[in-house]
Amino acid sequence: MIIGVKVDQEGTGYLDVATYGYSGLDVDMSRELATRIFQVNDPFFLPVSSDTRESTLEQGAVAFFAATYTMNHERSLRFKLAGPYLVTRQGVMVRKDQKSISSLRDLAGKNVCVVGGGSLSEKLFEKNVSGAHATALTSYSECLRKLKDRKYDAFSTDQAILYGYAPKNSELTVVPDLVIGPEIMYGIAFRKDDQARCEKARDELVKIVGAGGPWASMFRDNLPDYASAHPDYLTQVKPTASQIKVNSCIELN
Repeated sequence: MIIGVKVDQEGTGYLDVATYGYSGLDVDMSRELATRIFQVNDPFFLPVSSDTRESTLEQGAVAFFAATYTMNHERSLRFKLAGPYLVTRQGVMVRKDQKSISSLRDLAGKNVCVVGGGSLSEKLFEKNVSGAHATALTSYSECLRKLKDRKYDAFSTDQAILYGYAPKNSELTVVPDLVIGPEIMYGIAFRKDDQARCEKARDELVKIVGAGGPWASMFRDNLPDYASAHPDYLTQVKPTASQIKVNSCIELN
């Protein structure tokens, strides 16, 4: 079994090139679903990016992908999506010595890095933030590096991704209470004709988020800074069974 995951997003999808070990919430969720649906305990992971994940799935290179993929109407026309398995918002990361950004208004005139390609963060930022100078780069890791090198004043994308980077980048911080746009729901993507597997994934996700399920430990283990910053994560970040049932495997033409 081959599953598509990101490899440059610590906390969500990351590959340690020294050990060739994969980690992150997307990776753990993929392993859990592979075991529950396919009875596969050791799946093979194929690196994907925001720009390649959709074509990789359509070409049959992976059975499904879990890659911080936002569920929306347009994508549900193209794929069968099971989820959400996490509900986040778009946020902003800055250097800790950058004291002048605490609200959306403070971004006016600032140079902000976002990720282009297949990511929706660029569009969401431009729609909701006026006056900022947004530059779209090709990867999250590139935005992170250039923020640290003072090429940009801020880096904006999903809070789940930003908090994932935080533990190993102590000079950076996610701006508290600064969110952009509506809720972002992450889904597992299957091919359009894979309705049966999508429905199995939906049913297993309901169990994973349910009482006694492993969702909370997965979240805390992979995104500890997110959990610490949002002690209400069980009600604000963890999806409900109802959200999963309503939003999963929708038949659209």
